[in-house]
Amino acid sequence: MSWLPSGKLLATASFDATIAIWDNVGDDFECISTLEGHENEVKSVSWNASGSLLATSGRDKSVWIWEVLSHNEFDCVSVLQGHTQDVKMVQWHPFMDILLSCSYDNTMKVLITKASPTLVCLG
Repeated sequence: MSWLPSGKLLATASFDATIAIWDNVGDDFECISTLEGHENEVKSVSWNASGSLLATSGRDKSVWIWEVLSHNEFDCVSVLQGHTQDVKMVQWHPFMDILLSCSYDNTMKVLITKASPTLVCLG
């Protein structure tokens, strides 16, 4: 799971290949959106520093980048297929548009999203 930097929304990964977006309403949480696209279990979610992008990864060996269109609307802007095994985790840099993904294929990939996206493989 991952909190939106503002703390207003929470994204959670699920075994059913979906991502749930939860709105923190008082002392409760309300599911305001369900993102679909992964073909298998979603293992990790991570918001970028500005809260404009959400990265997700899963057992389908892919990393998805979702753009936040509004409070409860999201659009998949990219699907990265560079790993050969399950993608265990994705994590955005704390203040730069750099995304790391690590996989059971013993590699770590770095995606730099400023200007033209660049993908670097480490491992």
